[in-house]
Amino acid sequence: MSKEVKQDLSDNVICNDSGNLPFAKILEVHLSRRNILKGGLGAASTAFFQQVL
Repeated sequence: MSKEVKQDLSDNVICNDSGNLPFAKILEVHLSRRNILKGGLGAASTAFFQQVL
């Protein structure tokens, strides 16, 4: 007979003892930079096309 092992999946303890940033923080910074670049590119293209027209 085999024994059934039950795991408690409600344990949301974050174990990052390495001193490095968690992946969620890196992703947040990357997405924030991407949004800033998109906004700057949009503003630059708007200014360019206003001068052309």
